[in-house]
Amino acid sequence: MKKIIIISLFIFSYTVSTYAIDMTKLLSDFSGNDWPTVLNAKEELESLEEIALQQIMELLDVDRVVKLMNTGDLIFPGAEKFYGHGMIVNYDIDQLTIRAGWLLEEITFQNFGFSEIHDRDVNLLNNIKSTFKEFLNEAYLKKLEKMSPDDLRLEMKKMAVKKAKNWWLKESTDWNRFQGIIDALHSDDNRRQILALQYLRSGESKCKGLTIETYLDEIKSRITILSKSKITRISEQARFILNDTDFDFIRIKNK
Repeated sequence: MKKIIIISLFIFSYTVSTYAIDMTKLLSDFSGNDWPTVLNAKEELESLEEIALQQIMELLDVDRVVKLMNTGDLIFPGAEKFYGHGMIVNYDIDQLTIRAGWLLEEITFQNFGFSEIHDRDVNLLNNIKSTFKEFLNEAYLKKLEKMSPDDLRLEMKKMAVKKAKNWWLKESTDWNRFQGIIDALHSDDNRRQILALQYLRSGESKCKGLTIETYLDEIKSRITILSKSKITRISEQARFILNDTDFDFIRIKNK
């Protein structure tokens, strides 16, 4: 019996050690400057779901710029060339804090406000008023109104990080990605709805609990309602999902 216990402990220790090394490498790859490596790490971290969230939350505090290389025709705020086509990432992912925020929002289908930081100067104050209401008071608003666009972006980044951490403090004990999809689709936040729809339609990362059966039982009726939305981005994505009657969009997530 003693030998069995020792062997079991060794196997457990080896598994944890291997997992820790893999996580360290994934986070290092995700934080690097080679775009294909960053994208691959992002997909693997997404598939870890809640297991990766605490480490990604910690990455929010790494406030430095890592300029991406080998971006090809990636379209994002830091792109130096525009090819007119390609993958679109509406986040300033040269900044590690915002890169982590991008990954968090793609995993959780939450809108913490990271995608709005790179918006046009004229839109920043309105973005703050609509996305960060919980942090605003009259005195702070007056202060914000006098700030330059660059300073507003810094304030938005701070608020987005705080919003994400507050959410995780509340949800960390029982959050799961499948319920996150359902919550996003039923929310009144268009950004969250689009994140969930885009994932369902074309995402390839894992989501425990998402099967053809659970889609039909718990998701399809809401997708049908969203397919009639007056917001084109939402209705189009929903219709694409409904038209995939072979459920390839689910099968690819379970390979």
